Amino acid sequence: TPLVRTRNDLYPVLSLEQRDPRVLVIPVKNARAIDDAQIRRLVRSIGSFGFVKPIVIDNDNNIIDGVAASRAAIEPGLPGV
Repeated sequence: TPLVRTRNDLYPVLSLEQRDPRVLVIPVKNARAIDDAQIRRLVRSIGSFGFVKPIVIDNDNNIIDGVAASRAAIEPGLPGV
């Protein structure tokens, strides 16, 4: 059945897609400080377990959540996240 949106619908329509991590836009002011050691740990984790947590972006590819994960995906050259 198709999703019927009402005038007072507070939830946006969400979709799960793969994107090249290099096209995602990292915010200028990130809420968290991310150091290189954290990125290296995430790269090892992604190598061991795969990419299990989605990166949340808006319609313009701006990252809302997942800045560290996107940087960790770029490091080994993952084609999509």
